[in-house]
Amino acid sequence: MSEHQSLPFDLIEEVLSHVPRSDVATTTACSRVSKSFQDMMQKRLFEIIELEFSLVRYGPANAAQFTLVNVTGNTKAQHLAPVLTQSPRLASYVRVFRIISALRGASPPPPSPNNPTIVNILNSLSNLTSFSFDTQPHIALSDYFLFSEWLKNGISQLLFRNRNTLVTVSITAAKIFPSEILARLPKLEVLSILSLSPRPSTSLSGQIRPVHLRIQKSCEQDTDTLNDLVDLLQHDKSNGSPALVCFSRLAKLVLNSADATREITKSLINATYPDVLSHLQIRAPDGALARYNMKPWTHQNLQYQNTLDFDLSRLHNLTNLIITGELSAIPFAPNDNASTILDSHCLWIAAILSTLSSPSPNTVSRLSLKVQIHLVCGLALEDIPDLPLSPLIDVIREKLNNGALKDACVEFVVVDYHDNDENDDEDDEDEDDDILSDDEDDVDVLSDDEDDNVSIPSDDEDDNVSIPSDDEDDSQDQPEWHIEVEWLLMQHDAVTSSESCIDFKVTIVNEYD
Repeated sequence: MSEHQSLPFDLIEEVLSHVPRSDVATTTACSRVSKSFQDMMQKRLFEIIELEFSLVRYGPANAAQFTLVNVTGNTKAQHLAPVLTQSPRLASYVRVFRIISALRGASPPPPSPNNPTIVNILNSLSNLTSFSFDTQPHIALSDYFLFSEWLKNGISQLLFRNRNTLVTVSITAAKIFPSEILARLPKLEVLSILSLSPRPSTSLSGQIRPVHLRIQKSCEQDTDTLNDLVDLLQHDKSNGSPALVCFSRLAKLVLNSADATREITKSLINATYPDVLSHLQIRAPDGALARYNMKPWTHQNLQYQNTLDFDLSRLHNLTNLIITGELSAIPFAPNDNASTILDSHCLWIAAILSTLSSPSPNTVSRLSLKVQIHLVCGLALEDIPDLPLSPLIDVIREKLNNGALKDACVEFVVVDYHDNDENDDEDDEDEDDDILSDDEDDVDVLSDDEDDNVSIPSDDEDDNVSIPSDDEDDSQDQPEWHIEVEWLLMQHDAVTSSESCIDFKVTIVNEYD
């Protein structure tokens, strides 16, 4: 009789690791097989948790507090809270915790801005490697201070409790996050923010030293908040204490904020360490736009200074450089003569790229370049062949020829507002609606959501765990207008003269990111 043979458990683990996290039914079924399967699958289910809450304002506008309440029809958080608070073992399995703040239909909120659901969940987590509190740019609050004390204290205590394990933190739900809280996280490597609070009055022993830093965008512009970040990079002259933020370990900098002026962009890049920084992604500052009258071509904004803001030649360790700019056209008719005003970042980007130095003899450049040009607003099809692309593309071609670049890609991101025209009125209504009412307990429902069926067990051995997530992918055929725009861009003289060495792409989107 042949002996019974079983698969090694590490092989079984490898097979089960390929079960999608969204496949709750399969994961639950696997957890019923045995005690070892249950532990493994519960760890997989609880490892990454993402919860969406509705952002609600309490009180009058001059004394408002914001908090997070449960989304109508979504009971995931309500079911999850008692499980985590009653079972430290299951709570310890949570390694990545994400909070999404949204303008969604809210369940009846508690009588005060102190939502016990989110606070109880925050208080139960003590083994996190990653924490995020994010939202869409148009929802982000202008100041983190505007959140309720309960919510702020819950987040602050969570970060401190997990200070020895947290590697990744993302706070983009509000600007001006307290810098002193982040300075107490010694393991922090990956940080995403809108901005930080000014230097605290008392000196701190800790320091914010990220390896990856992403400065995100919000719709409410305020350059002062990023000036505070620049200030945090300096020594405190009043007491001689070191800078609270240091870029000595910074290998990746993503600067995607519209708050970053030319001077702020320059200061942040110049604060990096050339031997360490390998990835740089920047959004061209609004102040770097050159303005033209297209018919005939004349330079309009004489105050624009085509001076170099920073020198890329010092960043000799760069392997990836991404620069995003804009070409925006505004039709107008002065004196009954139709014309088009064009704002362009191409000159500024070309000037920055011109500072790239050629590699030393017998060395090969490792630098890959990607330039994204967003074409927005009233750009007519007949304007496309006349777009001033040559100064930028000529510089890129030159840097490829002299070896300063390994490869280069230019992507034209065309923002198509045609698809949204019929929904504009409805969208504007939604955005202008103040769902965060002046009445203390008043919450308006924006939309109805499908019920999330959540089955989360107690700590019993044979209980099943279910944390569902829904992903949808909608696709539509491109209209003829899209095809014509792509063809005109790819037939532009500057493109056809350089397509043998530069990779050109055209992408159509429905809104400007």
